[in-house]
Amino acid sequence: MRLVKKIMAAALSCTMVLGVAACGAKETVEPQTVVVSNGDAAAQAPDTYKRRTNDIHIGTWWVQHYDSADTDLSDSADWAVNQDKEGDDEATKAANAVNRHQLEERFKNVKTIENKYGVKFFWQNLTYAGVQESINTSILAGAPDCDIYLTDAGMAIPAQSNGFTFDLKTILPADHDLFTDQVVMKYLDLGDGKASILIRQGGMQNTHPLAFNKQLLEEYNLESPADLWEKGEWTWDKFNEYMQVLTQDTDGDGQIDQYGYCGWDTDLLEELMLSNGANIASTTKEQLSSSKMTEVLQQIYNMYNVDNVCFPVTNDMDSNDVRLKYRNGNIAFWMGDVWLNQQNGSDYDWEGTLGYTLPFDIIYTHWPVGPSGNQETDPMLNNVGGELYIIPAGVEDPLTVFNVLYDLWNWYDGDTAQRDDPATLNWWINATGKTDEIRQFNFKTQQEIMAKTTVDLWNSMGVNYDLWSLMNGTVTPAQFQEMHKQEVQDALDSTLGTK
Repeated sequence: MRLVKKIMAAALSCTMVLGVAACGAKETVEPQTVVVSNGDAAAQAPDTYKRRTNDIHIGTWWVQHYDSADTDLSDSADWAVNQDKEGDDEATKAANAVNRHQLEERFKNVKTIENKYGVKFFWQNLTYAGVQESINTSILAGAPDCDIYLTDAGMAIPAQSNGFTFDLKTILPADHDLFTDQVVMKYLDLGDGKASILIRQGGMQNTHPLAFNKQLLEEYNLESPADLWEKGEWTWDKFNEYMQVLTQDTDGDGQIDQYGYCGWDTDLLEELMLSNGANIASTTKEQLSSSKMTEVLQQIYNMYNVDNVCFPVTNDMDSNDVRLKYRNGNIAFWMGDVWLNQQNGSDYDWEGTLGYTLPFDIIYTHWPVGPSGNQETDPMLNNVGGELYIIPAGVEDPLTVFNVLYDLWNWYDGDTAQRDDPATLNWWINATGKTDEIRQFNFKTQQEIMAKTTVDLWNSMGVNYDLWSLMNGTVTPAQFQEMHKQEVQDALDSTLGTK
């Protein structure tokens, strides 16, 4: 059973639980009608929280706009970025216009929020480490530094498990958008009955599809893996077969110079886990020692030490240099992402500034299904690195804090056509290919992956997995599991407060 079903036990056994009363900022008043932001909802609910007397602060780890400190649209660097430039094509100009409109609406929305709630709000760049420290110290002391925190799952899940977050089910009506249509935001359900970890709706994120060199596969008369996926025939066995065919000494000098796969160690581990229905830390008990993980580790071991189909990566190489080796044209498969396609000027000159593109086409497909995997039901993306927001326990007037965040995200007033205008997805679509047909196919693959997510803390708990020893054959899968299983369990206990 996954973490989202078992986390309640972790929270109940935690000895560091904080209630809202711990901050000393709570006063009891008579029940009153609480107008809840965006829903036409109004709920008769006891308002037992002290009304705000100061500004609202949102802790983040990068500079964000807009807020009450901004006096001009140009205060956000995005305003200058989205001005038309000489040589821009019509698609770029259209995207710029849409982005400028969105920035204008977000800028105007600041004053709307200030007038509606009588408060000012400010983004505070604490740095990533600063957010972690603030959550671990100020909330525990009962006086949160910030009223809202941007986090990732590695911070948010332990915070909820340890009672550091405010449960919005205690103040919002059951018919609120957060619990029904989820147009503006949704929450991460950990199975403990609480709604504390908030996710903004709309937009795209990196999805880590399996990418392949279309022309290279065609040269060896290999059927497209994307077509095999549609037929339910894209499996690890087929993947292994393809990689063996595609690993070659192309110039006859006795040295392999074309490889079936190239990638970074942790990237490969995570994607093979997902494709085999496996996890390491999605429950309160470590799953590194599971039979599904044995299959994953054996697959990695075989790729590097038995079939020898991988580009020889060593741990002194730069991770991004390794991820970009495909550009040489001698790599058949790799973990793809749009940010890689546009790195250092982009693969396909999507902005029209380079004057050249890669000589081959990149196709995004799904990772092949492992022996214990299920193509229909297994998640395809570990959402542990996503942008997650929490309202900490102990804040003053959590209802107003929530409403400010909700309205901040709902600058489009429920009109999702403004938020999700295709022109704003220009980068996500156009950076992956030369032709519209390939671009749209790759975008569709990304959307399919985004629709099936999970949360696995395996790489967010400070565990240093010695994958290089597995890849160079120094240790076997069984030895790797034995080396790290207790370390993972200890990290889980510490992270979730289960011991």
